[in-house]
Amino acid sequence: MAERKTAADLLATAFERLRGGDAAGAAQLLRERLASRPDDARALALMARTQAALGDAAAARSHVEQALRIAPDSVPALVELAALERNAGNQAGLRSVLEQMVRLAPQVAAFSYDLAMLDLAEDRRDAALAGFERTATLKPGWIEPLHAMGTLLLELRKPLA
Repeated sequence: MAERKTAADLLATAFERLRGGDAAGAAQLLRERLASRPDDARALALMARTQAALGDAAAARSHVEQALRIAPDSVPALVELAALERNAGNQAGLRSVLEQMVRLAPQVAAFSYDLAMLDLAEDRRDAALAGFERTATLKPGWIEPLHAMGTLLLELRKPLA
């Protein structure tokens, strides 16, 4: 139990350093964790984000791939992979990752929204509309999906349900 708390504390500290702009400090903490626990998928996913922040997309991808080999359904690792695919302009890869994220965590409105936005960008309007509706149901007060849904309905000339 003590190791879990220590690992959780270390990951939280690394995340706070990263959020505060100290990616190098976050990387150092994560290297220490991974030296003792190279199979820690969460640490690997956070290291991927840290490496991306340091501008090393290849290292970030390597850490994500390692995390996913250890835990194929790791949502944190998939979030990092989605960011890498988006930054690389790989829409097919991004679609695959987002679809997996929505399957694994259907309760997360942001995942449905991101997939709906990708559908919209690819002119898959019916799929985008369904995604915005799902997002609005999951998080009713979120204005962006409601706005996108309304705009899309007007473009499609569909009456509101």
